[in-house]
Amino acid sequence: MRVVTAAFAIAISFIVVLGFFLPIPVLMSLRDVLTDWAVVISAVAVLVGIFNLVAVHFEKIRARQKGSVLGLILVVSLLGTFGYGLVFGVEEPLMQMAMDAVIVPVEAALMAILAITLVYASIRLLRQRRDVTTILFLVSAVL
Repeated sequence: MRVVTAAFAIAISFIVVLGFFLPIPVLMSLRDVLTDWAVVISAVAVLVGIFNLVAVHFEKIRARQKGSVLGLILVVSLLGTFGYGLVFGVEEPLMQMAMDAVIVPVEAALMAILAITLVYASIRLLRQRRDVTTILFLVSAVL
């Protein structure tokens, strides 16, 4: 089953990349549809993650476990930000400032983690085997 899902993901990715580079109308429209599906699936995954986060912290608060005060702060902040966004909209300057204060640092931290992980993986790979593809992977990870 893993092979089928990997082959499916690779085929879809190949279609999307071809749609970006080849000006064929069928590929371009298929690329748009597949990209829209990816956005919707990603949004649903984020919502499931948020609901899980809230449920776990509500359970911590209900059971009065260690860290429940921080869980309460998290849930109140999440609901407050969500409510503020619903009432005033996402174009509100205070809402934009709050989103920029969270999203930009999180993106920078995730990119740093990704870069460190890639360099670490390439160094481990370089220890195991030394060939052109390993060196190419190390160079691409560093650049």
